[in-house]
Amino acid sequence: MSSNKGTAILAVLLVLVLAALLFFNRSRAFDERVTLRKTDKIPYGSYVLFESLNDLFPKSTITINNAPAVELTTDSFKPKALIIVSKYYLTTEEDLKDLLHFAEQGNDVFISAASWDADCTTLLDMTISGNSYIDLSLNYSTYDSGKVYLSHPAFTADTFEYPGKMYSTTIVYYDSACAQPLGYDAKMSCNFIRLNVGKGNLFVHTQPFCFTNYFLLYRNNIQYAEQVFSMLNQQYSEVIWDEYYLTKHNQNYSDNDSSPFRILMQIPSFRYAIYVLLLMMALYALLSAKRVQRIIPILEKPKNESLDYVNTIGKLYYEKKDNLNLARKMAIYFLEHVRQRFRLVTSDLNDDLVQRLTVRSGMDQSKINFLILFARQLKTKEEVTDTELHLFHEKLEEFYHQSK
Repeated sequence: MSSNKGTAILAVLLVLVLAALLFFNRSRAFDERVTLRKTDKIPYGSYVLFESLNDLFPKSTITINNAPAVELTTDSFKPKALIIVSKYYLTTEEDLKDLLHFAEQGNDVFISAASWDADCTTLLDMTISGNSYIDLSLNYSTYDSGKVYLSHPAFTADTFEYPGKMYSTTIVYYDSACAQPLGYDAKMSCNFIRLNVGKGNLFVHTQPFCFTNYFLLYRNNIQYAEQVFSMLNQQYSEVIWDEYYLTKHNQNYSDNDSSPFRILMQIPSFRYAIYVLLLMMALYALLSAKRVQRIIPILEKPKNESLDYVNTIGKLYYEKKDNLNLARKMAIYFLEHVRQRFRLVTSDLNDDLVQRLTVRSGMDQSKINFLILFARQLKTKEEVTDTELHLFHEKLEEFYHQSK
C-alpha cells in the first residue's frame, strides 16, 4: 500500500511540474498556424506582403475583394490585377470561367495555392502534383527543398530559401504553346507559370509559403516578392487583394477549421488544461497496467489497400476507354518514381536523362528510351490506342520489377 501511495504522489508531482513548464514556456512557443491572412503577423500570415503592395504597385489603388469572380468589374481602359494567396484553390468550373473572362478583358490574375481542384487544372490544361507539408526546420542543414528560383533572365542568379514550412506541390505538366515557366524549386520542378488568356494573363504559383511573413522577412527574401510581382503589369489602376477564396469559399475544404473544438483549442488556458488531462490519463493507464493486463491479440498483417485503390482507379479509366488520361497518369507516376528512386531531374525528357537512367537502373537503354520517348509524346498526343496502352503498361511493369 505504501509503495502504491508513494507512486501516486510521485505521479501527481510529475504532472504539476510538467504543467508548470507548459504554462511558463507558452509565450516562447512558435506559432505554426498557417492562416495567410493579411492581418496576421504570425510567421505564416501574409501581413508583410499585403502591406508591401503599395510599394510593389505605387501607381495602383489597393482594394479588398470578398465576392466571387462573377462580380468582378472590368474596364478595358483601366486594367486591374487580382491577387489570390491561399492554401486551397478549390472552386467550380463556372467560377473559374468567370475568372478567366475577367483576365481576357486585359486584366491579370495571380493565384498562389498548393491544393487545386482537378476540374480546374483540367480546364487550364495542366497537371499539379503533391500538396503535403515539408517542415524544413526539422533537418534544414541537409534538406534543400526550401529553395526557389525564378527563370527570368534578370533573376536567374538569385536563390531564395528559408528554414520554415514548404509545400511539395509542383506543376508537372502544362501546355507550352500558351504557358511560360517562370519559377522552379530546388529539384528544378516547375512551381510558377504564366498562361496567356485573351488580352490578359493568369499566373499560377504553387508555393503560397513564399509569401508568408516568415519567408519574406528571412534574409533578403523580400526580393522574391518584388521580382515575382515585377513580372506583372505595373500600370494597373487597381490591385485587388482577394479574401473570398481564403475565407468564405474554402470553409468547406479547410479541415474543419471552424469546428467548435478547434476554436476552444485556440484559448491557451483551455488548451493547456486538455494537455494536463491527457497526461494524467496516460499516467493512470501506466499505473493501472500492472494490475490489469489483457491478453494481447494476434494482429493480422495489414492489407495493402492502396494497391487495390490504384487497380480500381485504373480499371475505371480503362473501362471508360480514357486511354490518353490513364497513360498520362501512368507517365506521371513513372517520372515521380524516377525522381524519388534514382534522384534524377525529369523536367527535360531528353537523351541525357535516358543515359543517366540507364546507368542507374541497370536496364537496357532501348527499353529506357522507349519509356522516356513515349512519356514525352503523351504531352502532344490526342489519343492512345489499346495496343499502345498495353505495351506502355508492360514496359513499365518490366522496369519496376527489373530496375535495380
